[in-house]
Amino acid sequence: MTALLRIGARWRFTPWQAVDDPYQPVTNLRKMDYSAQIDGDAIVDWDSFHDQFQRQLGFFDGYGRNMDAWNDCMCDMYTNGEYKSLTKFDLNDGDTFTLVVTNAARWKEIAPEVYSAFEDCSSFCNSERVHFGLDIR
Repeated sequence: MTALLRIGARWRFTPWQAVDDPYQPVTNLRKMDYSAQIDGDAIVDWDSFHDQFQRQLGFFDGYGRNMDAWNDCMCDMYTNGEYKSLTKFDLNDGDTFTLVVTNAARWKEIAPEVYSAFEDCSSFCNSERVHFGLDIR
């Protein structure tokens, strides 16, 4: 079984387009699609969860290895070149990001507390995007 970051759907950000004059159309916007894959079989506890995400998404060296730090990293990928992301992904307006989790059913069986926290925090990141008027597909 493969699960995507948002249960039953892809966590695909399609952020708003920032412009100086909101009445002028945005032109020459180059959209990129990015993705990362997490192997649910490799997650058996909190340490392996944080190891997988730090390795696969390139969380910064000072990553705190707790769910507050995870939220900071996952919710901070869209930098629009204004600063360095906390992950290896520096996304711009119009870019999309998809996180695929393979073997999610096994992860949920082996480490249900970790999986549940992952679901909750994923929902939080998605709700933050909605709160700021950014599209999720």
